[in-house]
Amino acid sequence: MVVNGWEEYRGFSGEARNAFWPLLQRVLRSPAAPENGELASAFQEVTGLQEHSMIAALQSCEFLVREACSLNLDVSKFQADLEALSDGDLHEAQVILSQYEEMKRQLRAGSYHRSLSDHGKLLVGLNWRVDRVVSSDRGTELDSEVVFMTLQYQEGDDVDRVSLQLTPHALKDLKRFCAQF
Repeated sequence: MVVNGWEEYRGFSGEARNAFWPLLQRVLRSPAAPENGELASAFQEVTGLQEHSMIAALQSCEFLVREACSLNLDVSKFQADLEALSDGDLHEAQVILSQYEEMKRQLRAGSYHRSLSDHGKLLVGLNWRVDRVVSSDRGTELDSEVVFMTLQYQEGDDVDRVSLQLTPHALKDLKRFCAQF
């Protein structure tokens, strides 16, 4: 399947190979995104390629790039792999090779992030504000600051948040902890 899909890709015109990268890039970043179908249809319409050719090439190129990134191959090793698949002719691979390092950086960052969130809650965002507590049903003239902090976290595919209130003492403890790193 990979070899056949790669051959389909190699058979694309130069214009089609150049137009193919945005589609491949989108699929690599978000394989299940609903927009991928629309982008694939637009690519097919512009290039006039048959659907089976486009799908075979897309599946093959996605697999090759994703696996090379997963294995942390440098561009020269990835190039050697593509060269072996291409009977020594790398002309058709230039579009993919020229974008490989940046895509590898993005995919590996995503892999790292997902690896962490697969095994517990991963902090992915933080919002805060400072308020002053003047009085409540528990007392008057309290006149104290409080930091409201909302932590966004991811656990597996789920994203959630928790809001905390930090007193000046708790904030000092948190600063002391952060200063260690």
